[in-house]
Amino acid sequence: MKLYIIMILVASDRYCTSSFSHDSRPARHRQLDVQTISSHPLRLSATTQTETKPPSARSTAVFSMMNSLSNKNPFFAIRQLENDPDFLRLESRDRAFARLLLSTAERRQGQIDKVIAAFMNKSNEGQKKKAVSRLCQATLRIGVAQLLFLDVAKHAAVQETVEVLRMHKKIKVSKPQISFVNAVLRNVDRRGRIELETNTSLFDNVEPWLAEKWIRTYGEDTTTKILRASMAQSPIFVSVNHEPASDEESRIANIQRVRDYFSMPNNTATILPHGSIEIPRELHGGAVSKWPGYSEGEWWVQDPSASLPAIALHNSLCKHSTRNKEDMHIVDLCSAPGGKTAQLCSLGFGKVTAVEVSRRRTKALHENMKRLGMSEVCEIVVADGREWIPSTANNEVDGVLADVPCSATGVGSRRPDVLRKSASMLDELSKLQRELAAHAADEILQPGGIMIYATCSLLQEESEAQVEWLLSRTEGAVMETVPIVAGEIPGFDEAIDDNGWLRVIPGVLPGSLAFCDGFFVARLRRTR
Repeated sequence: MKLYIIMILVASDRYCTSSFSHDSRPARHRQLDVQTISSHPLRLSATTQTETKPPSARSTAVFSMMNSLSNKNPFFAIRQLENDPDFLRLESRDRAFARLLLSTAERRQGQIDKVIAAFMNKSNEGQKKKAVSRLCQATLRIGVAQLLFLDVAKHAAVQETVEVLRMHKKIKVSKPQISFVNAVLRNVDRRGRIELETNTSLFDNVEPWLAEKWIRTYGEDTTTKILRASMAQSPIFVSVNHEPASDEESRIANIQRVRDYFSMPNNTATILPHGSIEIPRELHGGAVSKWPGYSEGEWWVQDPSASLPAIALHNSLCKHSTRNKEDMHIVDLCSAPGGKTAQLCSLGFGKVTAVEVSRRRTKALHENMKRLGMSEVCEIVVADGREWIPSTANNEVDGVLADVPCSATGVGSRRPDVLRKSASMLDELSKLQRELAAHAADEILQPGGIMIYATCSLLQEESEAQVEWLLSRTEGAVMETVPIVAGEIPGFDEAIDDNGWLRVIPGVLPGSLAFCDGFFVARLRRTR
């Protein structure tokens, strides 16, 4: 049946945009072009909007996606969702579904947009190209995500998603626009799978410059594994809070006890080789703060890769330092929200100084340290890590953990927006990384001390290249690598490179570790 599209006319050219037609621009420009819709009902439609329905999983997902498309709200969609009061009032099952809808649409945005563009082009043959609102764009993306990537009843994916167009409290959508979105989704339902498999690929979901860098560094096969891992729903992992003086046997028993909190009749939580716990997906829908042991401070959420820097620092200091661990002073630079700081305290170091430049982010850091019972061990300092130096009374620093700001390209599964970042960010980040690393080595770490340089980036220029630069300097502190060795961190032997540095690549390690974030860890000693 031939599909006829009712064209939408706008009164002013300030509402006009280009079409959905496919082009060869980079991924960030290949997104569907949009037309802003005024909330003034006379400019929108002569139709009367029905009474607004209560928020649903689909409506909160669509509206968060819509808000993320606005230049006034440049945050990625998941953050928009987490700050939406309507989302927070949903039942836990609906919150989980809303998050799944939105995260899938964000991860698969490149493929989804190509499919939508293909069907709009077919529908618009011989006619003027159509511009749509951000709300319609978001609705199409959420609808196609359900039809092509999620196990959702087809009628619900179309009908209930289209219904969201009538649910916004301020924006009134005209009948022609609603009919248009409905028609596109029904066509995608009928023929979208063929279009997806024939004319799209995983590489559509990442900026070309980023994919090219990964292919040059890791090869096409490994890059494909990275992208597959980035398209998957990330598990939730937790790290267990231990009494600082507890021995290895007590720590193992404590991990098993916390594991049992999350074990279900047919699905037991998994203890990873190095001690993190993977939480069964059936529990992901509820608020983390309602999980058993949270209020008591028995654990915190932390990706296994993010736990590696503190473990590497602890292992080296315990093996090579002549000082008791209880007397050591450790500095955690760029410390918020506090996962690594909590690890350092839990591992039994006598004093931990957490340095964070953002006063806003230190609020979460204070809250986490209080909940975990670590406030007395941890001193939180609001300062720029490139300028801060220890006070005279605490000027002996045995270890520095510098998990520096980076492109975050290793966390694509949790932050799909990082896959669409511009390469222009790298120059500024590179400068910041070098300044932090040099200051930590020269002005904070005492001779003989251990420094960890870490990033959650999969780019060598932010990771290996920065360590090579630090080691090759002719001025400042002299640094040497303290290699991470096989068997030191259970489960991660395959991630150790020829330098003795850790390079964790998503999708490469076996078992549950395949779901780890991408991470880089280098361990260095200041020799003089």
